Amino acid sequence: MTFLLSLALALAPQGFDLDPSNPFDVQTGPFGVAAGDISGDGFVDLVVTVGDGERLDCWFNDCQGGFYFAGDFAYPAGSDPGEVVLADFDGDGDLDAATVFMATDQVHVIFNDGSGAYGGAVLLPTGALPVTVDAGDYDGDGDQDLVVANQGSNDATVFTNDGLGNFTAATLAGGNVPWGAAFGDFDGDGDLDVVIMNHDDCQFDVWYWDGAAWGNRTTVSTGNLYPHRVATCDVDGDGLDDVLTPATDHAAVAKLAVIRSLGGTSWDAQAEYDTGGLGSETLTLADLDCDGDCDVLVGNLDSDDMSLLENLGGTFGAAQVEPTGAEPTQIAVGEFTGSGALDFAVANHDADQVDVRLNRTCDLQLQLVGGSCPGPMDFQVTGATPFGDVFVGGGMCGCFVIPAGKPCEGLVLGLTNPILVLVAQADANGVATFTVNPTARCCGMHCLQVVDVTTCNVSAVFSL
Repeated sequence: MTFLLSLALALAPQGFDLDPSNPFDVQTGPFGVAAGDISGDGFVDLVVTVGDGERLDCWFNDCQGGFYFAGDFAYPAGSDPGEVVLADFDGDGDLDAATVFMATDQVHVIFNDGSGAYGGAVLLPTGALPVTVDAGDYDGDGDQDLVVANQGSNDATVFTNDGLGNFTAATLAGGNVPWGAAFGDFDGDGDLDVVIMNHDDCQFDVWYWDGAAWGNRTTVSTGNLYPHRVATCDVDGDGLDDVLTPATDHAAVAKLAVIRSLGGTSWDAQAEYDTGGLGSETLTLADLDCDGDCDVLVGNLDSDDMSLLENLGGTFGAAQVEPTGAEPTQIAVGEFTGSGALDFAVANHDADQVDVRLNRTCDLQLQLVGGSCPGPMDFQVTGATPFGDVFVGGGMCGCFVIPAGKPCEGLVLGLTNPILVLVAQADANGVATFTVNPTARCCGMHCLQVVDVTTCNVSAVFSL
């Protein structure tokens, strides 16, 4: 298995293979977007905060890379919702939503009834001009807490959850004009600390949670870079979360700054990478190439595009710049089609759209190499596990979750009630071939999809 994993990593291409942009229209002025299974059907949906419409819009997944409107929740007039995060705040097993409101200095927690309908909001006072919200269980009691960055009061508010959706607030001091705050375990003690990114000071503050109280405030410089939003992950696999921020220098050149934690309260020298965009302000982290580490997605507000930077084992490759709609403000990541790779959606504030990009980087490649429907059709699969089994499923295009007890249980397929057509075996290069012989009534009606049983990676759906 170690040999196969090493071979797969060696053969994995650098960069990301994405489908073309597939935007859908929303109400005026979308700002925040978050991804998660809000309806409880096993498929990743989207919620979108619409600033000018003062609503939280719910969009359900059609399992083919598209989303359809499924209702909304009205915010108070004049509230101007911003960034949104999904988490189970009341312990009932479904995803609730938390949204920041700069106009009213609040964060709203809106509860999900289990079907994707939202209601019963709790309004929590923050500091002045809250701009970002992050969720995490900092105190290890099994529920989701919140941290909010407050630009106007130069601090962050931590909301401690009692497990039922009731919150107690605490204030952590920051520097000058915080643009973001996030949870992360920076000292390796197993609980979550807080980082506050201070734009005007070119520095960030870290507050450490010792299991009982916040302390050991540490300030770290970002040099000549003005930092914006912040996200955290273990960039280099050493067990410590690191800090990443899109930033600009004095000449307004956009960079990605990566500052690695060295444990305790110590931090490594800053690494900087060009984003290739203008106005790089927002970011999201996700494993886009299925190699187990976090890659970076940066939204570039002024150039109407985004930058993708691949994690190469602790350092990052050159930015891959992809177009978005006008003014990308928040990026959400989720497995929209069940392909095995994480896709993403971008809220484009000035375009009144959410841009969906399907990620094919980790897909098996299923290609028709001979024949046509009806009649014999020869297919080739590439990217499979060498000498591994490849299941070929067929059925109507749709959605299906592989049930418990079956190989790759929980995997989402783009088929409705699939049947196992055949099992093919890959050769030493991860290539498998097979032939099917559909009848005329299958043409234009039925689809194929293949699954690598070893990795549970799947192909895109092929329509006969």
